[in-house]
Amino acid sequence: MISDVRSTDRISIVTTPERAGRSTPADAPEPVRPADDVEQFDGVGSSPPPEVLAQIEAGFARLQELRDQGLELRYDTSDATRVKIDLVDADGQVVRRVPPTEAMEIVAGGVEPQRGAGVPGRVDQEA
Repeated sequence: MISDVRSTDRISIVTTPERAGRSTPADAPEPVRPADDVEQFDGVGSSPPPEVLAQIEAGFARLQELRDQGLELRYDTSDATRVKIDLVDADGQVVRRVPPTEAMEIVAGGVEPQRGAGVPGRVDQEA
């Protein structure tokens, strides 16, 4: 049976009759530090590192360049086993299917998208 419940900012202290009579320092709980008194956490931060943010920004800028050229990469993930990537024009027409490695190179700015040869035998077909 619980005889006493006290709350602090973040924890509740429950005293049962068995513990109510004990008050020796050996039985005393460790003091609880406020959350703002906790040491620096060296694990995963609350936001990506600056170099990752820079890469995201560069990728976004590259996609905007493609849009300015009337092109866009569209990713189809409806098949659980593969991703299909199409180079699409401003009218929404598929120009060609693009292999994933080439799509990454296009986004990274390493190659310009070609309006011609795509994945052999796969233009306007299911992969």
